Amino acid sequence: MQATPGTEKQKDESMSLPIRSRFSLATRRLLILFVGACSWLLASSAAPAATYYVANNGNDFRSFSQAQNPDTPWKTLDKINGLNLNPGDNVLFNRGDTWRESLVASNSGVTGSPITYGAYGLGANPTISASSVISDWTPHQGNIYVANTPAPVNQLFFNDAPLTLARTPNEGYLKMDYKTDATTFVDAALGTDIDWTGATAHIRTLQWNIATEPVAAFNPSNKAVTLASEPTYGLPDQSGWGYFLNNKLEALDSPGEWYYDAPTQQTYVWMPDGDSPANYLIEGSALDYGVELSANTHDIKISDLTIKHAAKHGIFADRSSDISVENNEILYPDAVAVFVGTEFSRQGSDSLIDGNLIVGANHAAIYSSNDATTITNNTVRDTGEFQRINASGIGSNIYGAIGTKLRGNDNVVSNNHFSDTGYSTITFSGENTLIEQNLIENSNKIKDDGAAIYTYNPNGALPGSAGSIIRFNIILDTQGAPEGTANENFRSTSAGIYLDENTHDVLVANNTVSNSYERGIFVHRSFDNQVIDNTLYDNEGGQLRFSEGNNIPVSGHTATGNIFFSLTPEQIGLSLSSQLSNPDFGTFDDNYFGNPYSEDVVEHKAGSAGNATFTLAEWQAFSSQDSNSATNNFSFDPEDGDPHGLAMLFINPTTTDSVIDLAGLTYLDLQGNTVSGSITLSPFASQILIFDATGGLAGDFTGDGNVDGIDFLDWQANPTIGNLADWQQNYGMSTSSSASTSTAVPEPISAVLLALTGLFALRQRSARSERS
Repeated sequence: MQATPGTEKQKDESMSLPIRSRFSLATRRLLILFVGACSWLLASSAAPAATYYVANNGNDFRSFSQAQNPDTPWKTLDKINGLNLNPGDNVLFNRGDTWRESLVASNSGVTGSPITYGAYGLGANPTISASSVISDWTPHQGNIYVANTPAPVNQLFFNDAPLTLARTPNEGYLKMDYKTDATTFVDAALGTDIDWTGATAHIRTLQWNIATEPVAAFNPSNKAVTLASEPTYGLPDQSGWGYFLNNKLEALDSPGEWYYDAPTQQTYVWMPDGDSPANYLIEGSALDYGVELSANTHDIKISDLTIKHAAKHGIFADRSSDISVENNEILYPDAVAVFVGTEFSRQGSDSLIDGNLIVGANHAAIYSSNDATTITNNTVRDTGEFQRINASGIGSNIYGAIGTKLRGNDNVVSNNHFSDTGYSTITFSGENTLIEQNLIENSNKIKDDGAAIYTYNPNGALPGSAGSIIRFNIILDTQGAPEGTANENFRSTSAGIYLDENTHDVLVANNTVSNSYERGIFVHRSFDNQVIDNTLYDNEGGQLRFSEGNNIPVSGHTATGNIFFSLTPEQIGLSLSSQLSNPDFGTFDDNYFGNPYSEDVVEHKAGSAGNATFTLAEWQAFSSQDSNSATNNFSFDPEDGDPHGLAMLFINPTTTDSVIDLAGLTYLDLQGNTVSGSITLSPFASQILIFDATGGLAGDFTGDGNVDGIDFLDWQANPTIGNLADWQQNYGMSTSSSASTSTAVPEPISAVLLALTGLFALRQRSARSERS
């Protein structure tokens, strides 16, 4: 069981990082307080703060005094955009109403007196929609309909659900044969019935890149596609890399697809059910931003709004400071949901992004180049989905289907739930960043060589992310995306936590990482990091890897108190690789190496020598490391089937203690102690328990003479009172409430109490014969 956040142990670990000067940050904050105090004194002599109301049934010709009464509101955002607001003023929008305009905030508040845009009344959030309703549809051809749309459309929505821009192929990728120059490639299998000139090409040029370029020309004789410019990182030299084409009317050949023809200003659609779009609400993105903050504004709060369908960003805060974005719904922006700062430099500070629901951003959910950005309590999902890639692609490499990207220092990402992200979920590159207590599921869905949590220092002379802490996060199912690469059978380099080139002085502690396609934690070409008290369970490529290359040594690391639990013979607990013949990776001790299918738990490569694998005892003798580490004293038989029912991972992805009912089953902890009844997990902690088949288990519901996972599945599918009586007799469980039937087998927390698909007898490991 992991320690509770805030314990003395955790404090000691945090303090063990090098102490770094924060003088500049302290000075900056004092200046902010001083300027804020002066501003407050000036504001206190100005007009008192006012609250203005806006509703669809309002009237823009009403006076300022009338608009301060909710019964006599103004009507449009255009009216609000033209106001000269003062610090402390509030603009409140009527709940349940919708505005198809952009909100522009051009005035600033002061410290303690922000200008606030929010909601009043009852019902659903006020909605700021960047889309226009498209009507007057007429049949075009077959199931395709057409409508005049004077405003450009870069996204189309059917009852608020996004449709797919017409593309070839309809799913997945085509394959390039070879490139002829920097901008041209040939695909002999590409059909010639469509002239692809004017389409948009999306090309998997690297594991971690999908480039987007307009098609300048298509030669049907040799099936050569010429791009308008060379993609970033160039076209791949190797054949077999994937691409797809979209944004062409002739590619509109399937239900759920659409296309906008700019020269004729017409939109085409094939509805998912083949029906006429006139029977539904069809909306097209028309405005760049839902909410736009003018450059260098500050002390502004945006709250309790629904902001949807932006052609670019949902909320765009250009070089802004002291911005609060709280309790909003931001839905399907084509670029970034919340953009704070600039793309190419760090300007601005002290922003709060809290309690928002962000769904369906194509380029990134949250981007901040500011210092001291706090991102907390948000739910973020469906970022950078492959089928929703529009003509703009997934953005430049600044975004690239990332969940959250941070470039400043002193940032906090805490208590968020991220799910289904196209590339890395949290990427940061600034000093003193704290990433803690986040639940992250299904990262790297369309690109590889990333992670749920990723940091990278491209210039080793810079501090990069030094002084940062990654702790108490739960990371699940980082699977990677081989489709579209030249070799779709390659092993993805997607990890749960990834410290990439030149990362140093970062603490990774008390995290739980499960079911990553590559490593649980990957430390690559980095130095002087700490990996402490993490639980790494069933990560397919292994649990923890340190690797160097390009003359960047991997040295000075500390890895102690970790649990490396593997569930296949191929999974390695600890992997070490160096170009040096006698590398000094660092210090390793007090770790638990668990693999019930193999005694080999460490892999080591140094210099030109090949990989060597070691048992724990062999590793201790070879390296003089891990002298206080332990390994398992039990084994599983591969014939017993899925091992997840034998060694189960329980998690608590909440901010309070969680009591998990073990439903009368008996387990062993990793120290061999009997565990039954229930376990209590502290916030964002986890525990691995081993099923104990010798604990008096009964309940052969299928009558096959065995008590196994089939019996449990049978009981769950048909929890009759008779079966429940058997269960109660053998386990002492109450039959007095319906809760008994619903908790007989521990239910998943977030879908991650890893599936109990079979309970099989443990076999004590027999002594392994000595190696020849």
